[in-house]
Amino acid sequence: MKFNYNNKAACIDLGSNLCRMLIGFANKNKPLGFSILKSAANAVRLGDKVYKTGLIQEDAANRTISFLYKCMQIAKQYDVKRIECVVTAACRLASNKNHIIKRIKNETGLNFRVIDPDEEIYLSSLGCSEIMPYKYSYVIDMGGCSTEIALCLKHNNSVHLKEWISLPIGILKFLESNSEYYMDQETENIIRQFAHRCMKNHAQQSIPFIIAKSGIMSTLANHTHSLKDIDIKILHGKILPLIQVKQSFGEIIRDIERNDRTNQKDISTRGSCIFIDKIISIISNISVIVMSNAGLREGLLSVACSKNNQKAFR
Repeated sequence: MKFNYNNKAACIDLGSNLCRMLIGFANKNKPLGFSILKSAANAVRLGDKVYKTGLIQEDAANRTISFLYKCMQIAKQYDVKRIECVVTAACRLASNKNHIIKRIKNETGLNFRVIDPDEEIYLSSLGCSEIMPYKYSYVIDMGGCSTEIALCLKHNNSVHLKEWISLPIGILKFLESNSEYYMDQETENIIRQFAHRCMKNHAQQSIPFIIAKSGIMSTLANHTHSLKDIDIKILHGKILPLIQVKQSFGEIIRDIERNDRTNQKDISTRGSCIFIDKIISIISNISVIVMSNAGLREGLLSVACSKNNQKAFR
């Protein structure tokens, strides 16, 4: 089969903490329908202080635009004609989102659209679909300013959302709480109601819980394997027993709380561990934890490449 490398697509996932770019081309032989040519990512922290102020800060916008310039340069090097650009919770929360999106357009030429939580968790789930078993899986996508959880049904290589929730809580929330984050009763009730709907209407059996690509997945992988800076690509699809994950979260939290010299990374890690540990305790029908090195940007690129899938081969 001969590939047409001229028919390329790119996507930019502008998250509240990280900005990620992928460039690829359609490839029917790959599970998600594309092959990757180039990836890039940077911690732009677009959602910094948005919880407190309701605004995207000028310095956060400057960091973001600086990295987006680099993304444009990379796209030109690969002669990419089309870039699908989405922005998530930071802009959903910010009252000045229209100004920021217009500024990005004026200074970089990139057209961003704000996606709703349901599209966000769908794209994240699609990005993880390669490691989904057929039938049901839970997927969690924890970002900078929000966390989405979905019950997904995989059927005929398609992913369907059966239930989902979006929580206005992410790693930037943990940083702003100054290491004192604990789940409030309202959030706990929302998760319990979600779990009840899932078990009552869809999945009574034990099913896997997939953690989409995130910083906490890297922390968990490093702790579980007792290694520093482990390459998480090799852990894509790695299955961990639920009890091992809960034990690891407890050990990570205790290690941080014993440390008198905690930094911002420690604070966000502690909050993330407490948060996810509580979630997997509330959702009672989880069988195992599955780690994913993919997420929203892979789902977004899959959709972008599928639009030209027939044109990509000759």
